[in-house]
Amino acid sequence: MPATHLHRLACDVLTRIGMSEQDATMAADAMVWSDLRGATNHGVSARVPVLVSRVRAGAVNPAPTWQVLASTAGVTALDADRGWGQVAGTRCMKMAIEAARKTGVGVATVRNADIAASLGWYANVAIEQSMVGIAFNNSMPLMAPWGGATKLLGNQATAMGTPAGRHHPILFDSALSALSMHAVHAVHSRNESLPENAALDADGRPTVDPAAALAGAMLPAAGHRGYGIAVIWEVLTGVLGTGLFAPEVRNPAEGPVGLTLFCLALDPTAIQPLEVFTGRVDTFIDRIHASTPIDGVERVRVPGERGFGVAEQQRRDGVLFTADQLTSLRHLADEFGLEWDGATVA
Repeated sequence: MPATHLHRLACDVLTRIGMSEQDATMAADAMVWSDLRGATNHGVSARVPVLVSRVRAGAVNPAPTWQVLASTAGVTALDADRGWGQVAGTRCMKMAIEAARKTGVGVATVRNADIAASLGWYANVAIEQSMVGIAFNNSMPLMAPWGGATKLLGNQATAMGTPAGRHHPILFDSALSALSMHAVHAVHSRNESLPENAALDADGRPTVDPAAALAGAMLPAAGHRGYGIAVIWEVLTGVLGTGLFAPEVRNPAEGPVGLTLFCLALDPTAIQPLEVFTGRVDTFIDRIHASTPIDGVERVRVPGERGFGVAEQQRRDGVLFTADQLTSLRHLADEFGLEWDGATVA
């Protein structure tokens, strides 16, 4: 399916459930960005049905009142009024960008938001404005603290990115747990085992059984190092943003999530001309590409490089979907009486 058709479908559905045209466009932008990169678990076929269901259940407010809780030249704190996370996060990063244009660096937080999906999108919003972007959020308890037996922290989804010149931008997008929940569910569906040191069962014992891990807790990536970053991320989201903090953020199945996002934008031109900065980023990327690959690796890449390549191809050729994803999209169009443009099935 052409990305433009996918975007229109998402916007049409979201406006019909009460979103403004502006907010629907923000959410559709984020979802289609994920679809283009092959991350369909955060795309239109996966997220729009969830959002429709959550609005109907009263968990998400499709027309929130965006309240500014605090504001200075470089820092803004918002309340999302139970708004959809992809809209709240986009608004949050745009506020950070506007502050960075004036001060060189801008920070914004937004509390009381719902599911934020891929954090890479928010860093990318800054990149598209020729800025360095950082975004992360807290979430429902999924991860045990280092040395602990029960879940307390979220997996603290994190993204950081920078523009480049002749290369694609660098974009790192990851959870701070050893495995994301999406990965655990995928391993479970394949009846495979988890890697060692990734999870605990409900009794706090190490496990490689994905079912036991889902009933227990994830472990932080890189042990105490990942745990330390996750703790600071909790402070900069829920604690600083005056929102819910560990273990208060709710499971989406229980109603409004109430997570907090932190967004930072940094304008490189506060330090050096943009073309000088992006040229230096290009040189750094060249040096990474020149690294000798180990056996079994075709070439050394920078974070996000594969995703940008996939997006480039799918923007040109159309987004590929599985039969189940295509069915989900078709049901959406039928339910809301929308024209169906068709799609290519992978």
